[in-house]
Amino acid sequence: AEDTWSAINATWSVEAEWEETEAETRGSAEIMSEYRALASQAPTALARDDGDFDAALAEAAQVIEASYEFPYLAHAALEHLSDDGTITFLGGVAGRRPLPGMTAVGVANLGLQALASALAKELAPLRVNLIAPGLVDTPAYAGMPTEARTAMLQATADALPVGRVGQAEDIAAAIFAVVRNGYITGAEIEVDGGAHL
Repeated sequence: AEDTWSAINATWSVEAEWEETEAETRGSAEIMSEYRALASQAPTALARDDGDFDAALAEAAQVIEASYEFPYLAHAALEHLSDDGTITFLGGVAGRRPLPGMTAVGVANLGLQALASALAKELAPLRVNLIAPGLVDTPAYAGMPTEARTAMLQATADALPVGRVGQAEDIAAAIFAVVRNGYITGAEIEVDGGAHL
């Protein structure tokens, strides 16, 4: 096939018998739980100055797998989506505004941006978009010492035009808006409280 969409169309002419004994038995909640566990174990992958090339690659690979490879599996659902369907990825702003210790996360975010843009063209008329949150107060930071976490959230809130950090509901609202608007595709929507200004 010349591209992804051609390959998908070709699958419609193929008859297959499914071997149910080898089918995925986990539900969405269990798969997402395992994904979150993988993502939470990913190190920040600060560029190493100790010359340990293998360790640096291993750290980066873990971040890339959690942040980029998992979303790429969206291809698996395509045969079930209608022509007016939509895929919405969640990325982050680290690709555009890198921070120390976030090298691999930034690379993964840029990869996800490229993936969403390419798929928006390849899979049209399906719509593909990317939501890129800024700092959001979620359990992802629960492993931080309480004082450090509170200080980080407050410092960020003080620096943002909206005067607060994001909440999960803010990201959900952005996803809902993009999914409902049939005229948005190939877009990266930054939901960052104005940090990009």
